[in-house]
Amino acid sequence: MSSAMSHCIQTVLGGVEVHQLTGPILPHEHIVVDFSRGIVAPPRGLEWLIQARLNLGNLGKIRQYPYSVQRNLVMDDVQEMASELEMFRAAGGATICELSCVGVSVGVEGTGVRCGAAYIGCSWPLHPTEEKALRAASALQRTLGRHEQCPFQILDILESSGADITRVCITHNDRTFPPQSPRLLDLVSRGCYLNISLFGKECSHYQYDSSADMPSDAQRIEMVKRLLDAGHRDRILVSHDVVCRHELRRYGGHGYTHLLEHVVPKMMDRGIDQGTIASITTNNPRHWLTPLSVS
Repeated sequence: MSSAMSHCIQTVLGGVEVHQLTGPILPHEHIVVDFSRGIVAPPRGLEWLIQARLNLGNLGKIRQYPYSVQRNLVMDDVQEMASELEMFRAAGGATICELSCVGVSVGVEGTGVRCGAAYIGCSWPLHPTEEKALRAASALQRTLGRHEQCPFQILDILESSGADITRVCITHNDRTFPPQSPRLLDLVSRGCYLNISLFGKECSHYQYDSSADMPSDAQRIEMVKRLLDAGHRDRILVSHDVVCRHELRRYGGHGYTHLLEHVVPKMMDRGIDQGTIASITTNNPRHWLTPLSVS
């Protein structure tokens, strides 16, 4: 890796100095993605959903069973996504982390576009291949910059492999932990970042795990407040994890603007001050993205 890359935050247009990242940052999103491998069989009698088109007549069903609709799992219209990003910018947003797994160091072939963050999804129990990936990621970190026990085992593996846990972000905590789980505080006490990353997903039925109850945004804000009350202001990140087409503004979804337009005002209503909100939405993700060599 070049010294120039090691001193900059990587963006799709190349390296950017840390001080140039001003304004709200969404640390866990998807922009151009094909998630069709994640399709889930719909309930009996709703097989038609697999080939359904996104329209107002289907939107209610699609919101309940988003991972059963093939067209819903592919966001590949560049103009459509550019429009969504323009709305984010107009709402005051500054930066989005596109969690692609292609081109972390060499870029996407023929485009000149590079990825700046790596995202490692894990199942439970951890598969040996996932453990291998985690150990490799801990080595990569030095170069680059759904089970309650799973995040702890992940941190154990990373720590034993030499990773700097203070630069690790555990995401989807609002799915992994019930809102009042004491284990949330146990996890953040390890020193990692916690991303409450599913704001806007208000459907309580989680297709990938029927035992998991998805919280509401109000409960997510309460999770944030619990972390703040416990003194972990500098460890909190927030995002939407937009991954399905029905979540886009164009199709009646919350898009990338939801946190800024709707969640932040509710946080303020719940007594979270503007300085703290700035830490959560801007300062914390900027520090997380900062290469080790300049942090």
